[in-house]
Order: sequence, then structure tokens, then C-alpha cells
Amino acid sequence: MDNFILFIYNFVLHSVFLAALPFITAALPFVKRFRQGFWNYFGLPGRAQREFIAGVRERGGRVYMIHGVSVGEIKLAGPVMEEILKRDPAAYFVLSSTSPDSVGAAGKIEPRERVLPFYFPLDIPVFISLFFRCVSPVEIYILEVDLWPNFIIASACRKVPVYLLNGRISDKTYNFYSMMPAFSRSLFSLIDICFMQSEADRDRVISLGAQEGRAVAAGNMKFDTAVSAAAPVKIAELKDFIASAFGGAGYDVTLCAGSTHPDEETMIFDAAAAAMGLFSGIGKTGRALLVIAPRKTERAKDIFELISRKAPLNKVAVFDGAGGPHAGSGLREHSGPAAGGPGMIDVLIIGVMGYLTAAYSFADAAFVGGTLSSADIGGHNIIEPAAFAIPVIFGKNVRNFRDAASALMRSPNVFMAAGARELNEAVVAVFDPEKKAELEYASRLLLEIISANSNVTKKIFSVINNFKDYENEQ
Repeated sequence: MDNFILFIYNFVLHSVFLAALPFITAALPFVKRFRQGFWNYFGLPGRAQREFIAGVRERGGRVYMIHGVSVGEIKLAGPVMEEILKRDPAAYFVLSSTSPDSVGAAGKIEPRERVLPFYFPLDIPVFISLFFRCVSPVEIYILEVDLWPNFIIASACRKVPVYLLNGRISDKTYNFYSMMPAFSRSLFSLIDICFMQSEADRDRVISLGAQEGRAVAAGNMKFDTAVSAAAPVKIAELKDFIASAFGGAGYDVTLCAGSTHPDEETMIFDAAAAAMGLFSGIGKTGRALLVIAPRKTERAKDIFELISRKAPLNKVAVFDGAGGPHAGSGLREHSGPAAGGPGMIDVLIIGVMGYLTAAYSFADAAFVGGTLSSADIGGHNIIEPAAFAIPVIFGKNVRNFRDAASALMRSPNVFMAAGARELNEAVVAVFDPEKKAELEYASRLLLEIISANSNVTKKIFSVINNFKDYENEQ
């Protein structure tokens, strides 16, 4: 390890922590992540977490740690747990993350009785040491690229295997580590096996220091989770809410815009309104529904006000899951005298986590956010809506899913939009009733592509199991 870089890293980390500690303490009653994860940040479990770990030890179980940042990454833990349980029926799992949404999602992954959600500790040696002493994981699985130096070093010192799953190295990450070649070589060499999404990612991680024989281009694990069905209860809740908010009549087309960011909601609404005007003007389309599921659900009210100002004749409602479709705060409407009439677009904004997959399941087409935003997002999960065999639209900024985008675009019902003009053209294509049969036929190819790229998790654990067998023989 490059000791100078590590010294600078720890000096800055300790300084920032000490400076921020009074503010963190003051904010403790008001900030959700501090209230829930205060002791976890110091590497210590709370009382219920201690009881969980004690119960595991009494039963002779073993703790496996799986770490991811986003909710999408945490969802990958399900297939990973399934494969580990095949090998070790006594396995229990600590699922760690850094945000309340992700930690909350971790607590919903089955089998829940074997899962302990945990806020990832601050990467300060004493806190990391306390974490290992309390949790004692036998193996660690890191999803995508959230690597913390002191944590990786502590794992290596304790001879706890670390596996990087679904790894990807973005341009920004590669350039950052390339500025510290000695440090990056030391850090990446401590990872037992790097399972990367593509050959390009594999080449990059090797150039950063991973051992060539322990870097594998395995594919994108999100193809595995894409085939999971949406929860029927959530589908029913959304459909009931739509019927209550907008009336029982059906829609000619439903477009779901998922994981959107500021400025993308306006773009997709304008594109849908333009397409609706084009086809309703010649009597082809009567009603359409635009479902917007923002990446940050707390923005739902702002989007509601934006769309209400922009289109005062359209009917707009926010679903917040508060007690069902007839709950008072669950339905906030804005409508003009012509709302719900021919050629109009009803707009449903989802203001609660966990309903995006349900919305994709009954949509006729999808737009994936984070791909046309003016911010440098890199794109969100374009595989998830494709698994429902519906037309998928996304922008050109899909670096987080570059290889998946290339694979999916072999199907004629997958569209990449470079900007607003191309977005409008793609939305017109999915709104055009004359193209419906053509796009539905293309859905077969889309499902074939997803099937051909799935079973990544099984392939990964086949390599891990063979690697363990080889090490045991030595």
C-alpha cells in the first residue's frame, strides 16, 4: 500500500469527522440516517442488531456481508444470498448501505429472518475494527464499485475474502485511481476476485492493479433481477388509485417515466403532449396516461406543481401510498374544465418508493431517467422495463449501462435519444397505433436478449466455488 496516500486519506478523513461530529450530534433528532444509523457509523450494532448477531452465533450460523450503495444495487443481494445459501445453509447476512432508502430496501429482501440491515461504518480504522469484532463476517461481497481503503485493508489483514460483484469502472473512477498508481495497485490487488460487467471494465480494473487471473468479465447481474415479477398488491394499489383519480375508462397508451431527474419530467411531458396532439388531432388516440416516478420521491410535490402550471387543463394526481387510493393525502388533484377529455394526458406522479416495477408492469412503454438530465448521472436501470417486453426509451448518457444498452438496442423497440428532438420522435413511435403490432413483434427479440444475458449470478458463484475448491486443495 502507498503509505503516503493512505496517510493523507486518513488525515483528511479524521479531520472532517472531528469537525463534523458536533453538527452530526446536533442533527441527530432531525436526520433520519443519523437517528437510524448513529451507532452503525461507529462500527457498532444497535440493541436489536446485537440480538440478531448473538442469535446467529447461538445457532452456529455464519455471517456474510453484502454491501451496495443504491437501492438497485441492494436488490442484487437477493440472488447473491440464494447462491450462498445453496453452499452454506447456515448463512446469515448483513446487508450494508449508506442511505436510508437502501437500508430500508435491505430489510425487505427475503428471507428476512436471515437479513440484518446495517449502515456502513465510517472508514476510520478504529470504527472498522469495531465492526469486524462485532459482526465477524466470513466473506464480503461489494456490489459495483464502492471501495473503502481502510475497510479493504482490514479485511485482508483478517483474511476475510472480498469479492467485487457487478463491478464497473467509469471514466471518472478510472481517471481518479490512475492519478495514484501505486495506491490503486495495492488496493485492487487485495480484492480476491473482481467480477466485472464487461471486457472493458475487466481491462480497466486489471490496469488499476487487480490480478489478471482474478478479474472476470461476467456480465451485468441486473439482467438476473429484471426477470422478477412485480408485486401484485402494488400493481393493484396503483390501478385502483388511477381508477379513483382519473375515472374508470381505459387508456390508449400508458407511458411510464422511471427514475427521472429535474428537467427530464418537463421533457417527457412535452414529448407525450406533442405525440398526443399529433394522433388525437386525426382521431387515432383518445386518452393517454403518463406515470412519473422520480428518482427522489420527495420531489413529487414539486413535479405536481410544475405539471399543473404547465398544463392547467390536464388532470394530475400524486400517489403517496398513504392508506390506499381513497386516502385524503394520497390523492391531490389539479384539473381544468376539459380534464380527462379526448386528446388529454392524465399524469400520475408516484411519491413513494417501491412502486416503479409495478408501474412498468402495466405500462405500454417506458422512459428511463438519468439519461437525458443536464446533470452527469450516467443513467439508471434500463434493463428493468425491458424485462416486461415493452418499448424502452433512454437518453445517450447511459455509461452506467453501456454494454446493456448496446445489447438491448438490437431490438427495434428500444430507442436511444440524443436530445429532445429524438425523444419526441421515439415517443411518437410508441404512441402511433399503426406501429403497435410492429413494436409488439419486436418484444420477442427483447426477451431473447434478456434471456441470453441472464444467469450472471450463477456463473459468478460457479467461479467462486471452483476458486475455493482449488484453494482448499493447495
